[in-house]
Order: sequence, then structure tokens, then C-alpha cells
Amino acid sequence: MKGFNIWFRDRIQNSYFSMDDAFRSLAGGPLFTITSYQAYAINGYTFYTTGQDKKSTYQNSGVRIEAVDNDDEKTAYYG
Repeated sequence: MKGFNIWFRDRIQNSYFSMDDAFRSLAGGPLFTITSYQAYAINGYTFYTTGQDKKSTYQNSGVRIEAVDNDDEKTAYYG
């Protein structure tokens, strides 16, 4: 049985109808090259990936966010 991505590609390539460029792009399938970073900086703080963090004695992998709950109360979440 063919996967959806193969079926979709064949369907778009063999179509006699005019197709939107977005459909043609989707039919090409996913790209397997991605950009990745070992760290990123936000507001003067540097955050590292878990792999990079394990190489260091100093760890800064926590995240804090303020959110509004269903009762319109502001709550800080840590993780």
C-alpha cells in the first residue's frame, strides 16, 4: 500500500487540471534538511539544548511564563 505522500505526489503530477503552487510545493514532500542551534539568546539570557547543557557545569534550562487562567487570574508557570 502506498503512503499518502506518494499517492498525493502522483495525483498532483498526473493531474490535467491547473493546480495552485501551494499544492505543487506540498506534493514535493518534506525537506529533510533542517537548521538547528545549540543555544539561543533571549533578553540577555542564553538557553542551551539538553545535549549542550549536559556538557556544562552551569545549567539554565528552566522556563517561566505568565499566563491568564479561566478566572482572569495571572499565574506563573515554571518548568
